[in-house]
Amino acid sequence: MSYQEVHLSALPAPLHVPNAIGRPQYINNRLNQPVHPKKAALQAIELMRIRHQHNIHQVVIPPPYRPSLAPLTRIGFEQDEPVKMLVDLYRHAPELYSQCWLANTGSTAYSMKTCPSTDSGDGRVHILPANRSENLFSSEDAKFYQRLAKHLFSDEGLFAVHNPLPSAAGFCDHGSAQHFRLSPNLGAEGFHLFAFGIGNSEQYWRHGRHGLQAASRIFNLSAHMHHIAGIHPEAIAADVWGIDELTLASGNLLIFHQRGFIDCDLLTSELLRDYPGKSLELLCVSQNDIRLEQALRCNMFTSALHLSQSGHQHLIARDTVEKDPDASRFIEDLVQGNGPIHTLYYHAMDELVGSFGGPGSCSVKLILSEAERKALPKKPWVTEKLLTELDNWVERHFSDEIGIHDLGQAQAIAHNQKALEELLALCGYDNLYEYQR
Repeated sequence: MSYQEVHLSALPAPLHVPNAIGRPQYINNRLNQPVHPKKAALQAIELMRIRHQHNIHQVVIPPPYRPSLAPLTRIGFEQDEPVKMLVDLYRHAPELYSQCWLANTGSTAYSMKTCPSTDSGDGRVHILPANRSENLFSSEDAKFYQRLAKHLFSDEGLFAVHNPLPSAAGFCDHGSAQHFRLSPNLGAEGFHLFAFGIGNSEQYWRHGRHGLQAASRIFNLSAHMHHIAGIHPEAIAADVWGIDELTLASGNLLIFHQRGFIDCDLLTSELLRDYPGKSLELLCVSQNDIRLEQALRCNMFTSALHLSQSGHQHLIARDTVEKDPDASRFIEDLVQGNGPIHTLYYHAMDELVGSFGGPGSCSVKLILSEAERKALPKKPWVTEKLLTELDNWVERHFSDEIGIHDLGQAQAIAHNQKALEELLALCGYDNLYEYQR
């Protein structure tokens, strides 16, 4: 049976705000740093093209809707037309006004965890939408991603789409940010590594262990097929959101930073003991070679590592990695000679993901059999034709630059909705957004 990687690859919206917009004095001030949504969308499409050229299968997914106003009625704001709600939100809670616009495409990997049919107890592909319970607005996205997953994975004989985990202490779920999978080849039984937080940092609660244990039970992973490791306290103190910021994993290759896990030597011995095969390749990046802060700053580990059906590894890294002498030297050494990586691309993503994220965090990775791939809808699969249509969609709907005064305008919101509805139709999706229901 033929198994291949499939990526749910995300696009931004015309009102694209990848970083927090700050707390300007007046609502009609410009963004502290204007953003360029047209360039962001073209960077996303170019990333899809790079993958497509290497026969990496992709399905286009739309972004969560912004501004996210649905939660506001639950915290005392009156239900009203969007512009008035935004004005009231800005006046009474400007920090929430900033958050309601934030939609970083680099957080797409945080939207769900997945488990292939080769590993699950019932032989189905499992999809667990992340609750993202640390934030009022991103937690609302769980409903969107669950609807999206049910549309894509509608055959209940092949797929199981679960409810998000409870929004409770210890169960905060960040999807693939806390979880990755290793395997001897794409169709083989895999080994799942989860990572939770330990330490005195006030941020450690968002890496709760209970949620990871719950995911392993939901996927029905046997004891020998998964391990739950601790994230290093220094990483948590450095504001790491997920272990994906300090780990790269694909097939039998695991690259991790020395300050990623609490005890790297112990973790290495346990992985070598439990991994289903003898070909596991472990590469630890020393703190002396690349400092923790340096790796985070250049987004070295949010690169995308892809395993092709032929067994070749392809790496797509942000251009910020190329600009860091130590990080680029380490990565490029892996491509030289008999290194484990066969091809390397650097890709500019400054407008798409802002200061956080990279090619690896802009998509959700699944391992699907041929029958499972055929069970998905046909329209959203990436083809040359669809990529051209997406280019034209961007040309019709995206501005070169937007500032904060552009965001809360009724005309801009209406145009944003029209563009997203056109994207849904282009890719064959039903009414996914809350305002459409």
